[in-house]
Amino acid sequence: MNRNNKIRKFLGMLPQSEKSQNKDGKITITDYYPDFSVKETTEYKKDGKKLIKDGTQTFFSEQGVEKLTKTYADDVIQKESYYDKDGTLVIKDYKNGKLCKMTEHHHNGGCTVSEIGNCYTLKTHTHRNGSVTFKDRLYNNKDNLPATDVLGTEGRRSYHIEAYINGYRIGPVIGGGKAYNPKEEIESVRQNTLFNMAESAKASGDNGLLEEITAQALKQKELLDTPEFQEILKRCYEETKATQSTKDIKKFQADFYNRLEQSGYQQLNPENRTTSSLKRARQNLETNKETTEAPKEEERQIPRTTQTPSLKMTKDYGNE
Repeated sequence: MNRNNKIRKFLGMLPQSEKSQNKDGKITITDYYPDFSVKETTEYKKDGKKLIKDGTQTFFSEQGVEKLTKTYADDVIQKESYYDKDGTLVIKDYKNGKLCKMTEHHHNGGCTVSEIGNCYTLKTHTHRNGSVTFKDRLYNNKDNLPATDVLGTEGRRSYHIEAYINGYRIGPVIGGGKAYNPKEEIESVRQNTLFNMAESAKASGDNGLLEEITAQALKQKELLDTPEFQEILKRCYEETKATQSTKDIKKFQADFYNRLEQSGYQQLNPENRTTSSLKRARQNLETNKETTEAPKEEERQIPRTTQTPSLKMTKDYGNE
């Protein structure tokens, strides 16, 4: 507090803002509460005749507790931090003045990191002991609720699709290339089936069914590297394809879903990642060997731009 404000305090007058400048030319303006406790300090730099925020801006409570700190560069916000009502330390990062990341350090030691996009946010929650409740869970920015949606791009000759149920991605990216890949077809059917059922449950407001489908999707995702589960998927798909027409996608998916749920996959346990990777490597070698030695005629005849109903991840595809 400068000499002027000390005199004003002695005379019972209200405080005035103070301005100071350091040797580097940084200007700090300090505002006070009526009791002369610090209310706000803001750092500026000169831009011609104007002052623009460049540095920290800190707000205090009347008890002298720091409430909010913002960091600016050339008058554009870069970061802000504050304590929420429940004691959570919230740190927000900005890019080009737009919020892009939020980190919440909870009073119980846990931490939630949110990567924020235009329409969606990916959240990861870690407990104090380091265990992760969920990683990259997708939330709608509009209502801040877990999203059931399909993200990606689709065109006449290319596609790239990620399916989410109740905020959780349910499997690997489908597509990403410029040609139809028959090896992805069963996985696409699996994801499409789960997604459409989750969409239906959400639309009807059946949260219990949505949670049930979410649990099924997460269990299946755990088992994707397990050869036994892949064999079950293949068998259920082939049995469904032999009895149902792909033109009626609802019936096709319902039959596939029922066969899969009755297959007993729930009793399987995910394999050790190293073991799974070795098995996949061996399988890929065998597949490549077979393809090199004697490619099947029907595989050679598949047009590179062909897409089948089971490969396109859309809502009720085939009934549009």
